[in-house]
Amino acid sequence: MSDATYTSGEPVLSIDRVSVEYTVKTGFLGSSSFKLKALDEVSLDVKDGEVVTVIGESGSGKTTLGLASMGLVNTTSGSVRFKGLSLGDLKGAQLKRVRSKMRIVFQDPYSSLDPRMKISDIVAEPLRALGETPESRVQELVSESLESVGLNSNASGRYPHEFSGGQRQRIAIARAIVGEPEFVVLDEPTSSLDVSIQGQTLNLLLELQKKRRLSYLFITHSMSVAKYVSDRLAVMYAGRIVETGPVQQVIEHPLHPYTVDLIRSVPGFDIARKVFDAVPEQTAGARAVQGCQYAPRCRFTREECRLHEPGLSGDSSHLSACFLNHHFIRAATQAPR
Repeated sequence: MSDATYTSGEPVLSIDRVSVEYTVKTGFLGSSSFKLKALDEVSLDVKDGEVVTVIGESGSGKTTLGLASMGLVNTTSGSVRFKGLSLGDLKGAQLKRVRSKMRIVFQDPYSSLDPRMKISDIVAEPLRALGETPESRVQELVSESLESVGLNSNASGRYPHEFSGGQRQRIAIARAIVGEPEFVVLDEPTSSLDVSIQGQTLNLLLELQKKRRLSYLFITHSMSVAKYVSDRLAVMYAGRIVETGPVQQVIEHPLHPYTVDLIRSVPGFDIARKVFDAVPEQTAGARAVQGCQYAPRCRFTREECRLHEPGLSGDSSHLSACFLNHHFIRAATQAPR
């Protein structure tokens, strides 16, 4: 892969105003349909060696964003660039080479591994798909990858059903790193694992990230996980990023009511409780037709919010899509415990 258009210091991955729409069929035998906007002009950068976490409820667009970042879904508008190369402009062998530097680890380690394949073939699959690595070297790389995730080389000749959920996820991670990728999408990689295994898996991912200087797009619904793994945090709601910034700053000084709502659900995060205890509760409603999509659920909603969709604004590092940032900050700092 040529990096002629990429210079050091630029983002490894740059998502620029990307929208994705799905057609949803309804009625008898799908007689009618409507367009569902899964992503609505989303922009996000991931720097070299950085962990950017996308957090939000189910249906907020997190997984679609992860797939779009690798060019695995058709975009309605916008562009995705990897090391300066637009994925939408690449075809054939060039696209295959670029994708060899991008990998994904899925949520469910049971369905993401083919039960008919031996572990050695599962891990080797990305190398064989590219077809540029001699078979003797493929086996060496497979053994190295399995050892790097804490599995013995004798695992190669076994099948997925012989391993626990945590071990299967390690196999999926080994498959993701076998070809020396530079960017990895981690789609809720610990949510289906036992609590006792989740921490081990997160530590493994962070160890590999530092050792190999990987860039991660980490997808989760857990604020605790986001705080543990992230450099930067992007909060998604209804297909849009509503707040983004350094993880500690976003958690300690949230600027969007939805971010506070997420934090409030985690025991021990006092800032959200302090803010919301000071503001009268408002009845939650459906997704808005126009204006701010969070307005029907927001305790701070006013007329402006129902009429106009706020864009991201703030300082260069901490942005939010809310008309009431200053009021919100005052409420957070002045509200009694």
